[in-house]
Amino acid sequence: MLRAPLALVLVVGFSLLGTEVQRRLQVRGIRLPAVEGVFWILMGFSLGSRGLGLLPSDILAKLHPVVLLALAWVGLAFGMQVEFRVLRRLEPWHRRLGLSFPLLTGLLVALVCLKISSKMLPAFGLGAVAMLSAPESLEALSRARKPASRAAIRFLRLLTAFSGIPAVLSFGVASVLFSPLSTVVGGDLLWTSLLLEVAGIGLVAGYAILVMVRGVSDHISIMTILIGVAALVAGATSTIGISPLPAAALTGAIVINRCIFPHRILRAVHLFERPLLIALMVLVGAALKGLAFSWWVFLVLAFLRPAALVAQAWLLGRLMARRGLSPGTKGLGFGLLPQGALSIALIIALMSLIDPIRGFLEAAAAAIVVNQLLGEIWLRQFLFPRTEAK
Repeated sequence: MLRAPLALVLVVGFSLLGTEVQRRLQVRGIRLPAVEGVFWILMGFSLGSRGLGLLPSDILAKLHPVVLLALAWVGLAFGMQVEFRVLRRLEPWHRRLGLSFPLLTGLLVALVCLKISSKMLPAFGLGAVAMLSAPESLEALSRARKPASRAAIRFLRLLTAFSGIPAVLSFGVASVLFSPLSTVVGGDLLWTSLLLEVAGIGLVAGYAILVMVRGVSDHISIMTILIGVAALVAGATSTIGISPLPAAALTGAIVINRCIFPHRILRAVHLFERPLLIALMVLVGAALKGLAFSWWVFLVLAFLRPAALVAQAWLLGRLMARRGLSPGTKGLGFGLLPQGALSIALIIALMSLIDPIRGFLEAAAAAIVVNQLLGEIWLRQFLFPRTEAK
């Protein structure tokens, strides 16, 4: 089994190789969104202790600084998708719907998890994961095939665009409320101090980027600044026992909404986003032990979450039909099943804050894979059916 430095080199090599392979496939028009994440998790599992034994099962702990940096970068990339200029163009009912739909799903999952495990942080963390619906499959299929219902596509895009906002906010507040530092000290007002510290880190880092980038025109310099800021956020939050992802997301949101030329920042962020996501998925796969499995975690995410999404979509469809606004596609909630890398990142961030539940990672990863595959099948079958050439 490789030592941590050599394991890091192997993971970095796979992430860079995987990025190049995906780029070449996309150039040729070949893309299987649902299979990409599954493939890299399985690759990590094959390299782990249950496979070839090249990567240790405790690799997430051994490469903890790398994981923190990756989580900060994922948060930074997500925050830069939250543009208030775009949100303000939407109708008020669009914003209410986009925020309430994932919140209701997450609240139901959190309450059920709390009833089963009686532990607050895992319950609210899984609730945040349940809120997330990834748009990657939808967007990839939109570029490759003609949709059967444009109204349904607009509806799904609206909900997937909003789902990450309440998820990251809920996870950030939960990680502060139930952080190890808050539990040890036991002060009544400590959680407010931690919340202010996390917000302060995000604000300082965000405006630091704005100040430095204004005088920078070179692409490499921008990337260097972003890496330094991501490392600053990761180090500062881990020192107080908080996940770096929410603070980094706040940093990204500030930058994208206050920057004069946001495309320069976005280009630099996206350059490292895919390699880091692949690295995270490989690490998750290597950390899977195979035998341990938490069935209640799997059932909640793989069955309760889809049931809640489908029921809400059905009820919403009935209400919209009365106003002549029905998307016109049955089972629309299945289109919200796909879960992307942000879900994996939240699971990893959650594991770093709680005492590991036996089989937690295995069950959560399996549920995310199931949701991704089922959502992809539904999208291909009903919203993007292959039309025969005449």
